[in-house]
Amino acid sequence: MQFNHPRGTTLLCGHEDILKRVTRSFVMGKLPHALLLSGPKGIGKATLAYYLARYLLSQTVGEALAFDLGDQGNQLSALKYDESVASQVAARAHVDLFVLEKGHDPRTGKERKEITVDEARKLRQFFSLTAVSSMWRVAIIDSVDEMNRSGANAILKILEEPPRQTLLILISHVHELPFNTITSRCQRHLFQPLIMKDFVSVLSSGVGGLSPRELELLFHLSDGSPGIATSVIHNDGITLFHELENLLGQVPQLDYSRIHSLSDQLCARGAEEKFDLAMKYLAKWLSSAIRAKFDPKIGIPIVSQDISTTSRLISRKNLDEWIHLWEETNRLYKQVKKINLDRKHVFLSTLLSIGNLSES
Repeated sequence: MQFNHPRGTTLLCGHEDILKRVTRSFVMGKLPHALLLSGPKGIGKATLAYYLARYLLSQTVGEALAFDLGDQGNQLSALKYDESVASQVAARAHVDLFVLEKGHDPRTGKERKEITVDEARKLRQFFSLTAVSSMWRVAIIDSVDEMNRSGANAILKILEEPPRQTLLILISHVHELPFNTITSRCQRHLFQPLIMKDFVSVLSSGVGGLSPRELELLFHLSDGSPGIATSVIHNDGITLFHELENLLGQVPQLDYSRIHSLSDQLCARGAEEKFDLAMKYLAKWLSSAIRAKFDPKIGIPIVSQDISTTSRLISRKNLDEWIHLWEETNRLYKQVKKINLDRKHVFLSTLLSIGNLSES
């Protein structure tokens, strides 16, 4: 199994219209100084950002590289770039490309939870320099959601007074940024989750041997995000899904021994991603159960239980209590990410609450 980082990926599916709009703006000399690429995580925003960077950094004085998307817009093949530039970008070695991401705390060696103001100031320093080997300077912020208020203010001046021949690409995984001053100064492009066909094309480029049922499961578990599906595969998420499915299939009866054993696995050191997958699945299960309360035909697409089982569970209490449980599950999960709330407590509390609500 081999998945390339977006800086080395040449496959983009499902976002050809956005690619057309941006590149045609460039050809017409109307490329904005800042792009905001918004949408769910793992669906191709960074892939498009790096491809645009390779294309722009390949431009030389008096020679514009080929661009022809035609009517079909076949992935990224229409954007020509210099192979040496692509190699430098993939190796993080191109002097005219700056990528702003969460750094690591030198004291602990762990990844920071946000992009700090000190890191953001490096971007201003980069844009104060002249291009070295290209006509353009390009910067990518991945992601702007992870910037604190001070960091956002540090890049605001760049957006207000952008240098010539520069492009700032901001990636966002949320629908609305808390920094309106940034959003209003960017050209925004909204990315949609991939349809099944495009999802399979992207995922199959990095992994093979998946059955149709596994591909369907991955599609629903990831909401059409190949990036998230990659994390599911890497963390043996399909096995985790079946374990949770079996536990939920027993409610209101609960196997406490299995629950505690699973919680120990999810809360071990280094199992943060696996815990994330479990909590997202529980929230998805609750969300689907609530929607099924309105329309039993909806069912729960990622659960193989008979719909009558789900209907039986959610009819034991009124809808408000199920909605409250779903909201509380999401709130506790966010607290885990934000203030390091105890993972085991959150996981056990969620499963026990589902069991209690189901048996009443």
